[in-house]
Amino acid sequence: MKNINILIFIFIYLIGFVLSDDDELKIIRVERIDEIEYGSIDCSIRFNVLIDYPRPLVFVSGIGGVVNGDAKVKNGTLTIYQIRHTVLVGNNSVSFQAHDYTNYQYPYPVYINKTDYAIAQCDQLPSNVKFVSKQNRWNSISGFGTPFNWFKLLNPINLDIGKGFSNYEFVCQVPQPYGCYFYPAQNGGYQKRNYWLIVFIQATNTYIPFNPTTNVLIKSKQGTIAFNSTFDGLKDPTNPPMQLLNFESFPPINSVLSFGEMTNHATFQTQIINNKNTLTSISKEDDEMIQSQLIPLLGSTSNATFIGISEFSTATQNNKMHLQIVDNQGAKRIGGDISISTKLKDSSASFDSDIKTSIINETNFGSRYIYHTNVKFDTSYDPTMTVSFDDQFSYEVIPPSFPYGISNGTLRNHSISISSATGSFYSGNLNCYRNGDHSKSEKIANIISSNTDLNPAVISEVELFNLSFDKVLIRIKANDDISGIKYLDVFRFKIQSSDLVWGNPMNGVYEAIASVIEYSTMKTIPVISFDYKGNNQGIDQDNPIIDTNFNKVPNFPTLNYIKDKKLDPFNFTSFSFKYNDIDVSNQAFNNTLCFGLSGADKGMVPQFFLLYSPTNMKAYETDKPFIGAWDPLKNQFCIDFIIPARIFSGEINYIIFFSPFIYDRGYIINSVGSTAQLRVLSNYADQLPPIITEFNAYPSTNVNVNSEKIIGWDLRIEDLTNGLLSAEFNITSEYDLNPITIKLTPNNAVSGNDKSGVYQLRFPVSPNCRSQSYRISSAKLTDAQGHFGVTPSTYNFNPFIKFLSSNQLRINTTCPIGNNDNESPILNSFKSSLVSIDVGGFKENRTVVFEFTTSDSGSGISTRHNPLVYLSKPTSSKISCQSKLLSYTNGQANYSCSIELPYGFGAHDALLISIYGIVDNQSNMNGYSSFDLKSLGFQYSLLSQFSDIPVLESTSSITNQASTLTIYGHKFGIDSSKVTLQVNYNNGQGWKNTSVSFYAGIVLITDSITPTSTPFYVRVIVNNIISNQIIVTPTLIPTQCNYQVDQTIISKWINSEVYHYLQASITIKNNGIKPIKAFSFMMSNIDQIWGVTISSGPTYSLPSWNPTINPGNEYTFGYILKGTDVGQLVNVMVDCS
Repeated sequence: MKNINILIFIFIYLIGFVLSDDDELKIIRVERIDEIEYGSIDCSIRFNVLIDYPRPLVFVSGIGGVVNGDAKVKNGTLTIYQIRHTVLVGNNSVSFQAHDYTNYQYPYPVYINKTDYAIAQCDQLPSNVKFVSKQNRWNSISGFGTPFNWFKLLNPINLDIGKGFSNYEFVCQVPQPYGCYFYPAQNGGYQKRNYWLIVFIQATNTYIPFNPTTNVLIKSKQGTIAFNSTFDGLKDPTNPPMQLLNFESFPPINSVLSFGEMTNHATFQTQIINNKNTLTSISKEDDEMIQSQLIPLLGSTSNATFIGISEFSTATQNNKMHLQIVDNQGAKRIGGDISISTKLKDSSASFDSDIKTSIINETNFGSRYIYHTNVKFDTSYDPTMTVSFDDQFSYEVIPPSFPYGISNGTLRNHSISISSATGSFYSGNLNCYRNGDHSKSEKIANIISSNTDLNPAVISEVELFNLSFDKVLIRIKANDDISGIKYLDVFRFKIQSSDLVWGNPMNGVYEAIASVIEYSTMKTIPVISFDYKGNNQGIDQDNPIIDTNFNKVPNFPTLNYIKDKKLDPFNFTSFSFKYNDIDVSNQAFNNTLCFGLSGADKGMVPQFFLLYSPTNMKAYETDKPFIGAWDPLKNQFCIDFIIPARIFSGEINYIIFFSPFIYDRGYIINSVGSTAQLRVLSNYADQLPPIITEFNAYPSTNVNVNSEKIIGWDLRIEDLTNGLLSAEFNITSEYDLNPITIKLTPNNAVSGNDKSGVYQLRFPVSPNCRSQSYRISSAKLTDAQGHFGVTPSTYNFNPFIKFLSSNQLRINTTCPIGNNDNESPILNSFKSSLVSIDVGGFKENRTVVFEFTTSDSGSGISTRHNPLVYLSKPTSSKISCQSKLLSYTNGQANYSCSIELPYGFGAHDALLISIYGIVDNQSNMNGYSSFDLKSLGFQYSLLSQFSDIPVLESTSSITNQASTLTIYGHKFGIDSSKVTLQVNYNNGQGWKNTSVSFYAGIVLITDSITPTSTPFYVRVIVNNIISNQIIVTPTLIPTQCNYQVDQTIISKWINSEVYHYLQASITIKNNGIKPIKAFSFMMSNIDQIWGVTISSGPTYSLPSWNPTINPGNEYTFGYILKGTDVGQLVNVMVDCS
């Protein structure tokens, strides 16, 4: 009876709960998110629904099938939910059922039905949709670690441009052992015009025959064939058949290797004879597709050395691999299993149970920073160890990167002492754990703040302004009036207090500049706000709703340009290399690429990356690109570039950045065909980096240091064709990670030459030492053509591949027992040149100098180790300076170092000082956290100020004929009426006010520069505060003739078996903007010449029938001379007046 009464009470309570007027769910506004799309049966459609309801809701079901209902923006009782429905083709009324999610109760205490709240339109996918390929050829790319993929670029027909469809509307089909993918070709943020069809080969452990006439199909949901293509990516095997010789595995088969110490992949080398149509690879048991290609790097197409790599799956695993070859007959396994085991690096890392944490109520940092938290515990060095400061919302990581955090001990047994400033609103745990092994986590401390902040920061407006086709200005207005904004995450980087152009972290305007190319697959920029309590709220780029008024983050301006101009990233009007086939057997080659793209703006800037080294496929991330521009004479974009010598015969891979678009070679070949192929020929290629072929410890692997000893390694470095350019080796030990760096060039060889030389790596070890083992922990070897190998290696060639498991890698030193020193050196004094610093001031005023002294009563201070001083702020960012030894007398070392703070570093934050890396001669170490410095009475913090001084950083380039200049800086404010741009042309007229065509807090653009050839100065005045001045040096555009002379050898021969003769042609090309009205020159050893006028001297000039070369035109003539090389044009006279 009692239970019945309880149920009746609950029922009556729930009825009252539902019927309460205050709790009535009201739909205020509905807006469809996605554009109308096609569906063959149904469509997935999203709505933003503004609901007035006081508590959180969860959406379960409804007419149209509610998939989910995510809360996007909240303001009091108003919340915008993103609700997704799957609806049939046609116009559909949709409904939902929502449940009150208060206190996470289940079953939910309240349910609310809303019927027919919106109409969802889903257009019928036409039954005659087809896909056509822009090119018939199946294309692929090659490189270390890349799979065997072939692809085609497809365009849909019989569809409205701009309308898309779900990825599930069409599927690709291909018989096994092939596989395929079909998905949108997303480029520049717009993706509804092109689609990729990818074919791959499934991995196999046995022989699988292929059907040479395999067809690849794309079918609709209803089974209609929309595309049918015969796969021809594989070719017939050669006759005579290919031969594999001298196959080697590095490390050797059945080896056990410490993961990541020397490499995290296996390397394979083999010689292949007559390899033309066969693909060779290494497959693993767990591969989905055949990958890990072997790439020819040395030799010719008929006899080459192939190199391949296969990444180890995990840090601890027996990796089973096998060699296989693929042609259109099938995939054939060669030989047995290649087994290589990996293990974690040796580590005895442990955490002392006595972990001490100190929390200081710190008033010097202001009201938001009262916790100065110090953690101290004993451990041994482990590079995978992490100290984390976390709570339920945010996650901050402070890795103890050497020597940061290490104090009082040796590298193998020491204390960790780290200080951090955390906000007064922070609550959470401090933990220490080994990455990948949270079972060894240790809770260090728990911070509980009595200050509450339940609401995330409010982003009230986001604006995007085009600075160029690759640069966009981001402006964000945001406020958090309780704990303050910590940072704004915009996917590629963080916008912080240093980016404030107005206000403070409680209420401010932030500006930053982003590269559009980094967001090439996005329509707009995503933003996630984090406050000092840890609350966060995100604005998704796929539904960038900002507030309950349905304001949104705008699209990238470049995307609007794409839509307005109907700019198709693959609609090339032209695309051609000056030379498609190039012989680089003996020397590098200059080439030019020109192309046109329908609708492209002439201000767009192409960048060309040549991926000439298959051992370093990501070189474009660090290499400087070749920069092109619009050529008004050719009416195309053109880029000049250089191809290095001795590239292996075949096609070269390349990447083009044409913001907002990114293309690799395969994209473009699929669009324009063979004109995008860049083919090279080398009689004997060499893309193999230098390799170490001999390696021995000196004087042995075990050395007793009873007196000063010289130890190291003897090694031979070979690069038989290109030759060695340089090498660098870093030597460390288990007690000392401060490297001994040795740099070599061929001049350092004790015997041999750059092609094959013997070198000595040598360094001294004093008997005042600690017993330890030394090893080469990293190295980089580079040849004369820029091909390099590195140790340790990840998807790179490793120059130590022959010695990955050698017993010569370590040299064990044994030091005298009687003079052991186990006491760490100490810090005797420490002072800073500043107590506070204006991080918003001019560059010359943002430098702080630290001076300190150290001593060691035992073995003495190591003068090879220079301690580091760190400045850190709450966002885990830190900067440091390495000190310089000023003097070392009477056992005391005197040091100094200076740090130039980046603009805004530590703005509105606390800056904590710490020092680490104090080392004695027996590898005892010490370091001092901010808390440790405070305990000793030393300065431990640097108070930061962030003034409103306008600061100029740089400007764009400008020519002597241009009038547009972009000025970059800080604190220009948000009121253009209070900003004055001034220019001083050094003409005696002083500073001249100059109009501004674009204004922002960190960027000014003027179109009113007076063209000049001499350097001039610019400055900005904001609120009557004068900025620093910076000099601008115009680039001179020559007003004289701009021409190019190219010579081509036609033939060579020997007369009477004695005299060498050469026939050549000369082409004079006018690259300027004025006609060449006269061109004359002299040349020695001429036997015959034609196509020119000959006068006394003899002097050769343009003939009377072709006296002028107009801009963009060229003139060609020929000659024969005695000699083996082309003649040199001397005394050249050109007239363009």
